Amino acid sequence: MLTYRWVSGEIERPAVGAEGNCLGRGDGGARDSAMQSNDNPTGARPCSSAAAPAFNITIITTGGTLEKVYDEAGGTLYNQHSNVPALVQTLRLPDLHVTYDHLFSKDSLHMDDADRHNVLEAVRRHHASCGAILIVHGTDTLALTGELLHREVAGLRIPVVLTGAMRPLQMRDTDAIQNVAEALLACRLLGPGVYVAMHNRVLKFPGVVKDRALLTFTREVAGTAGPAGSAGSAGTAGPAGPAQASRDSSHVK
Repeated sequence: MLTYRWVSGEIERPAVGAEGNCLGRGDGGARDSAMQSNDNPTGARPCSSAAAPAFNITIITTGGTLEKVYDEAGGTLYNQHSNVPALVQTLRLPDLHVTYDHLFSKDSLHMDDADRHNVLEAVRRHHASCGAILIVHGTDTLALTGELLHREVAGLRIPVVLTGAMRPLQMRDTDAIQNVAEALLACRLLGPGVYVAMHNRVLKFPGVVKDRALLTFTREVAGTAGPAGSAGSAGTAGPAGPAQASRDSSHVK
């Protein structure tokens, strides 16, 4: 197992200008110009007495379509290494600290019970030391892993969010960036539980399945067999936790 740490962005420390204005780091003419006005000709950022505390997320990577790269010689897509850190680095996440745990790089169709057990153990290993866990996973067997985590992780006190992509990050029309960004936000808003976040939806386990016709995830229809022969569910999940109480329940199903 390769474990390494990368911090997304920096907490900006205001610099005091000649006339006492709090000035943030200049990070682009467009944004700095937009902040300038008749009332604020210098574009100075507002002063704050203290930097906001960072939110800690552990991202566990396992491969899947999201992380596949194109082999020019063979004309095929394959899993080689994780490209999620490079993706996350393109996002503006000024108060987020990310720890990566790269378990393996596999198409999820090639994952076996031992691989899923490794994911389970990684969640057990990290869940006490961070505010949320994001798992990047292939979509074909993502539901199997989600059901396993829901069933086997006792005393879960944080959200564990799985996500993936139907098209690799390298493709122009990829859904990878959207899904990872949505999953990162979900990590900050959801209560304890196991979820999948993709395509502007959050679904809570158990009872989540891949819709192979619509190429997304959906709630299992009552009376149908779930992943790996699990019993069908009525399609309604309990509340995701205190953070869910004030939100429209239609967004988390």
